[in-house]
Amino acid sequence: MLEDALKAAGFSEVSFHSYGESSDSFLAGIEEHGGYTVTNGFPSVWIVEGVKTTATSQIKEFLGKAVAEFQRFVDGGH
Repeated sequence: MLEDALKAAGFSEVSFHSYGESSDSFLAGIEEHGGYTVTNGFPSVWIVEGVKTTATSQIKEFLGKAVAEFQRFVDGGH
């Protein structure tokens, strides 16, 4: 879902990395988030890179998907 949101907002070449890692040497090792942990395979900080291009026509489609996926939790009282 996060990748879909970034692409709908106009980012391309979206990639996820481990803490301190990057395919771009200028970005490698710049994280300064304290308390980084991985629990059950999920990091406490998500490292995501992308190239900003322009907003896409997918934004309305994504917003509809987000509402469909998340609104059910709100409606359910969570």
